[in-house]
Amino acid sequence: MSISVSLDLRAIWRDFWPKAKWLALIGIPLVYLASGFYSIEMEQRGVLSRFGAVINNNVPPGMHYRFPWPVDSVSIVEQVELQSSDVAFSQQGRDGRLQPEMITRRGDLAEMAFEIQYSISDPASYLNSADDMPALIEYITTSELINYVSQQELEPLLTSGRSLLQQEVREKVQAELEAFDAGVNVTSILVHRLETPRSIRLQFDKLQIAPAEKRKLEQDAIAERTQKVSAAKIAANQYVLEQSNYATDTVEKTKGEMERFRLRSEEIKQSQNSLDLINKEYLQTVKKVLSIANTKIVTPD
Repeated sequence: MSISVSLDLRAIWRDFWPKAKWLALIGIPLVYLASGFYSIEMEQRGVLSRFGAVINNNVPPGMHYRFPWPVDSVSIVEQVELQSSDVAFSQQGRDGRLQPEMITRRGDLAEMAFEIQYSISDPASYLNSADDMPALIEYITTSELINYVSQQELEPLLTSGRSLLQQEVREKVQAELEAFDAGVNVTSILVHRLETPRSIRLQFDKLQIAPAEKRKLEQDAIAERTQKVSAAKIAANQYVLEQSNYATDTVEKTKGEMERFRLRSEEIKQSQNSLDLINKEYLQTVKKVLSIANTKIVTPD
């Protein structure tokens, strides 16, 4: 049975082989030629090269045909209309590429975050001028910003000078990229943040609020002193009043005792038993004194 199956396969192969040769001779070239079709999306542009030389540096969106490899090759450039790159000096400082602040003409420190917006005007030049064109654009812009800020005062940059900074730096960056034949059109450079470093702002804020804190401490001290002086005056007046009342009561009481003693003296003088009355008055006085006195009587024994 195995001999029969082998003979059947050989017969099938003898019948199929002539057809397969013609299919291969026709199909492989067709597939090869069909591989030359390619498409470009709306936001893309193509660069067509033939044996390494650019023959079309701006292939528009749509379906196109090129000679298959190794004759022609197509490179695709993404987002040719508008691209952007955000750069923060503080982040670059943490990465070790740059110091986190820029220095003005007078030595003031400033932090900056900016955005570069650009479009690709020549895709072929964009692809062939540098290995990493976005990084090159970022480095050129950063260098021009550092150079510009180093020649300016800090105060104008923080207020009205920002728009002039953006315009002049954009023109200088564009000139540098044109010298590189980068195929890039810088549309704008937007400074999102330009301010003094946070540590300096904190110290400046403390310096600004120091006079107000001083005035508040002085006012609190004056208010406390006024309150204590008023309380002392009230206490002194109250003490004077109490002492005055005590003196008045003592004087009146003394006058009453003096009047009573005078009347009693007159009574004793007019009495027939004046000696007995004197002795009685003496004993009452001694008893009264002893009742409130802390005394000890010690006998000779």
